[in-house]
Amino acid sequence: MSLRATLLLLLLCLGPADAAPPVQTLPLALGAQSTVYDLVLPEVPPRGLALVAHGFTRSRAQHAQLAAQLAEAGFVVAVPDLPHWTRHEANAEVLVALAAELAALPCATQLPVVLIGTDCPVLLGAHLVAAARVLRGDGDGPNDAVFVPAEDGGYVLVGLRGPQPRLFEGIDWGSERVMAQTRERLSELGLRWVELPTLWDVDRPEDLPRLATLEGYRAWSP
Repeated sequence: MSLRATLLLLLLCLGPADAAPPVQTLPLALGAQSTVYDLVLPEVPPRGLALVAHGFTRSRAQHAQLAAQLAEAGFVVAVPDLPHWTRHEANAEVLVALAAELAALPCATQLPVVLIGTDCPVLLGAHLVAAARVLRGDGDGPNDAVFVPAEDGGYVLVGLRGPQPRLFEGIDWGSERVMAQTRERLSELGLRWVELPTLWDVDRPEDLPRLATLEGYRAWSP
């Protein structure tokens, strides 16, 4: 299963957590090599599973507060150390292996999975809650997938009720056609999906002035 598309590099902006939940640092075997990941469990019955794909920053330590905030919002959270600096497709395989390992956890059985990354500063905890509700089908029956489209033609969040390996095959990653091609694939597979309101992300230097309009990001003003 290829999840290259899901290295989305989204930035999740949540309020500060009141108290840091306990963190387990666990090994993750990857054939000839290995890495580790932080597993953070909520204190309440979990509403979903969040994998944080943090791209070239690589270090799970830089996302400890984010993981705590997600756990406080009711998510089982996994943040891996991604071992490759430039081979993002190889890092995607880390996420695949991690997703498979997490699927075996008693606390994760039957949970929807929402994959986020770190370059969308307007993606909030409320979006994850909404995505989990979509996958559960609260009030409207269960859905197979949920997306938050990006203004540039991609998407900044993907959530699935179960494995869908074909969904990520044959997509022109990094292009403005990603979301359109994904819609076509969803239709081909006969999947039911929901798209939440479109957001913007930070991909290029010309995105920095917009980022600098947000509180906490003034220093990014060119």
